[in-house]
Amino acid sequence: MNEKTKHDSGLVGISPCFIGQILFILLCVVPLGLFASLEYVHWSWMSIVPVFYGLIWTFFSYRGFSLNTYWLDSEFLMHAFPTVIFNIIYVVVIYGFYEGMISRRNTVLAGIASLVVPFLTSLVTNNLFLTTGEYVGPLPILFLLSLVLFYRIPGPEYVEASGTDNA
Repeated sequence: MNEKTKHDSGLVGISPCFIGQILFILLCVVPLGLFASLEYVHWSWMSIVPVFYGLIWTFFSYRGFSLNTYWLDSEFLMHAFPTVIFNIIYVVVIYGFYEGMISRRNTVLAGIASLVVPFLTSLVTNNLFLTTGEYVGPLPILFLLSLVLFYRIPGPEYVEASGTDNA
């Protein structure tokens, strides 16, 4: 794109800020993964169970929802940090796509990396399955929801300005 075309064209499409707000809400609401946690099942019996975690909440099988206070636990940070960071990067990349700065192909590749890197990190640092067979690791829910959004809402288009637009 030459210098004259850059000034004479405009970006047309859905607002990138609107897409960013939707994806930020999804990032806060959807479960990002499962974490192994000790829970009291009965008065003196403890069990290792998977706990759903999101950015601001956790879901325990016996206690229900609560605010995510695990962010102060170093083991949880080692488990959840790659998932959270790569999901945030993916949301920023999708925002860049709707700004017209990043191609569709690179956006999809960033989404795949947001799944693969945390999965491999969990595989190397922890076991992905508990002794009872439950999966513990990142979940692809944000990636799948963003793919639906990504393919249902068209990306930006550059529209050439005509001579009558400048008048």
